[in-house]
Amino acid sequence: MTDAGSKVIINRKRPGMILLLIDRSYSMEDTVRNDGRTLAQMVADAVNETLYNLCLLCIHEEHEGPRPYFRVGLIGYGMSATADVQAVEPALGGMLAGKEVVTSTELALNPIRVVERNGGADFDGEMISVPEWLEPVAGYATPMCEAIYRAGSLAADFCANHPDSYPPIVINLTDGVVTDEPYAPTGDQHPAGLDEWAERLTTLRTNHGPLRFLNAFVSATPLDASWFPSTPNGLPEPGRRLFDISSPLPEDLATAAADKGKPIGAGARALIVNASPHELAAFLEIGTLDVLNGAEYGG
Repeated sequence: MTDAGSKVIINRKRPGMILLLIDRSYSMEDTVRNDGRTLAQMVADAVNETLYNLCLLCIHEEHEGPRPYFRVGLIGYGMSATADVQAVEPALGGMLAGKEVVTSTELALNPIRVVERNGGADFDGEMISVPEWLEPVAGYATPMCEAIYRAGSLAADFCANHPDSYPPIVINLTDGVVTDEPYAPTGDQHPAGLDEWAERLTTLRTNHGPLRFLNAFVSATPLDASWFPSTPNGLPEPGRRLFDISSPLPEDLATAAADKGKPIGAGARALIVNASPHELAAFLEIGTLDVLNGAEYGG
């Protein structure tokens, strides 16, 4: 077991892994109050921004493209992006369609498109070029158990092949209640519920610790968001179940959250409930970029 205080190294030989599970159920078509976007579009925008910033994090030398410091996978569950059927499938589009996991270099070189958007206050209102990899899709039910199973298969392979890497980060973005439990993969005679699939996922680990499983519950009528709650009491459905399956907040993630001004109590879980568009983007940033900024990159 690596010393908890040792520096995490991320390079070509010791890459990180980020898996995003994207709810594509019918309720993701709902329009977000006071925003105008659907939940599916809100999630797609936040994910695309996170992926872009992740690519920038992988630029080690000036005038050089992003290095393959990360393995990145997007898993959509609900409506298929290519047919009018329910599916759990790779969610990257364009030239990366159908690929379960790609390197950060492949990601940077193959967006679906590059669009011009207002950069906001950070860019004095100027237009900036922003790449997109994820399309908004919504329909059918919420096969979350199968999505977690698929993430577990990918993360298990990663942990076996990269035991000295930072633990995989898996983030589930959902607005619905799981509809496929108990679930069993083809050929498995022992179906399991959401809690058991999440437990199997979070027992995966590298020498730097257990896999981090974060959950974000998005709502078309967001109220005050609950950041990293320490108890499920008072959380709207399905907040209690998401609380139960979310990882206890590890020290490095708690530090990243506290640095952003988020209060962290004893027993806090890696969860946000009632995330608005701005808060969802901030949650993804804390769970990926902020927690990885302290790593040593190179090579």
